[in-house]
Amino acid sequence: MVGFYTEDETVFLLLGEVKTSSDSNTPPGVMGGGGGMTWQLEENATRIDVQHSLLIWLHSRCKSQPFRDLFKKAVERYLESEGKDFLLIGILIRDTPPSELDLKTRGVMLSTRLKDLKRVQLMAWYLPILIADWIPLLHEDLP
Repeated sequence: MVGFYTEDETVFLLLGEVKTSSDSNTPPGVMGGGGGMTWQLEENATRIDVQHSLLIWLHSRCKSQPFRDLFKKAVERYLESEGKDFLLIGILIRDTPPSELDLKTRGVMLSTRLKDLKRVQLMAWYLPILIADWIPLLHEDLP
């Protein structure tokens, strides 16, 4: 994910990752390892080349108002903070019973590794519909 987060009159750059999982393990496999959410969030937070690519992508989509002004304000804040003042967000979407273990260990790890960042959020959404049923539901094929 790449975009903006506004808080009152302040605009922040938003960088993030979304993962879905039906894995019964807590945390699910999509949270760890190379390519997992934790790794991707660290890459987004620490690699200037990744951030640069995301800014180029976002810039090309912010040609008209109000997006142009949002882009300018968010990038100005990002640059003034030397790349530390932006919102890094991870969203885990599950079709399993809720468990604080889905995020707890990874959250502690990220808070240690990314202590220079001002804003990091992890959240989990637990939906009552199986992930396998999402496509038919979107096509209105479920009862």
